[in-house]
Amino acid sequence: MMRIFRYVFFLGIVFYLFFVTGCFSDTEKKEIEVPVSEESAAKLWAPSEKKVCVVFGPGYTEPEFTGKALEMLSEQFGLEADGGLIRPLYYPDDFLYFGIVRISRLSELASDAAVTAVITIGGPEGTALGLSLLRAQRSDIRIISAFPQDDPVAIEGTSAIVIDFDRGGDDLIAEEQALNDLDAVPDLLRSMADIAIAGDIPVMGEPLRVFAADLFDPWTVQFYIDPETGMRSGNHFILARKQESS
Repeated sequence: MMRIFRYVFFLGIVFYLFFVTGCFSDTEKKEIEVPVSEESAAKLWAPSEKKVCVVFGPGYTEPEFTGKALEMLSEQFGLEADGGLIRPLYYPDDFLYFGIVRISRLSELASDAAVTAVITIGGPEGTALGLSLLRAQRSDIRIISAFPQDDPVAIEGTSAIVIDFDRGGDDLIAEEQALNDLDAVPDLLRSMADIAIAGDIPVMGEPLRVFAADLFDPWTVQFYIDPETGMRSGNHFILARKQESS
């Protein structure tokens, strides 16, 4: 019952914000230096008019992290600045509206016909509202949500697929594991981009889990279980490192 109430309340806020959201103005972008090796000079990608927006949320905007992530994405898919597929966006810098941070400005991507998918990494509270407004205008845009900091139920309702890490029950172990997992995110981003540009993908359930398990190998992919209701999600998955066989 609580899960249904949260979902209905969330939809009410969505329809309210639909009428008050502004439009993206030309904001100054962060300049992230992406090292280019001689090996990557021979491009693995072709110029693309389509764009996949990658939103770096809180905890994922440090230059060392974004530099590594964009280097991998640049080699495989190309960055928009170079005529490639990937358009990076950074929270909060790219979501300011008259000096106020509004993650709901995600919805303004709907006006850009070139955008075909959005990947959020660590989307903060309010991300689901922005994504829902976006989908209300552009149902064709594929949304991949990774490591969300917003309400899981709301995020699931707006995304094609949601992924998170298995943190376990021990806070100290979880904190140490989180640092290790952060190093793995750039590699996982490559798989998320593959999902973003794939053709038809399974809608949910076991077929989607198998699809994700193939892309995120060698991680194990398990269904997310809502801790309040015990209900299993159909499109939200937990990644865990495979145990090494002795």
